[in-house]
Amino acid sequence: MLKLLKSSLAIAVLVTAFTACEKKDPNGMKKINWDRDTCVRCVMVLSYRNHTVQISNPNDGKVYNFDDIGCALTWFEEEKITWKKDAKIWIADIKSGDWLDARTAHYNTGNLTPMGYGYGAHALVASIEENEESIDFKEVQKRVISEMGKK
Repeated sequence: MLKLLKSSLAIAVLVTAFTACEKKDPNGMKKINWDRDTCVRCVMVLSYRNHTVQISNPNDGKVYNFDDIGCALTWFEEEKITWKKDAKIWIADIKSGDWLDARTAHYNTGNLTPMGYGYGAHALVASIEENEESIDFKEVQKRVISEMGKK
C-alpha cells in the first residue's frame, strides 16, 4: 500500500512539473500545428506562417485558424458572425512571423499570399517600403468585402 502511495505521489509531482513548465501564451492564443491544422474557410493546410490568422470567440474562447486575412474576413461575412466586433484577431507579421493584433497592424498590398488576397501585416508602418501602398485594418476589411460582392 505504501509503495502504491509513493508511486502515485511521484506521478502527481511529475504531472505538476510538466504542466507548470508548459508555455502559456499571454495573448490567449492556441498552438497551431503547422502543416496539419487547416483554414476554417478554405480547408487549406496552414503552412505559410507569415500570413496565418487566428480568431478567438470572446463568448466561448473557441479558436478559428485561417491561412490568409482575406479568408478570415470573408468567413465573418459568409457565416454572419455576430461577435466579430468583439473577436480577438491575431495575424502574423509578414516579415518576422510575430503575432500582432490584426486591428492595429499596418498592411501593405500586392504580396503573394496563400489565397491571393495580397495583404501583408506589419507591426510598424515604417517596415512598409516607401513605394508600397500602406493601409489599415478597416481598409483591408472594406476591400475584402467589396471583392466578395464581385464574385
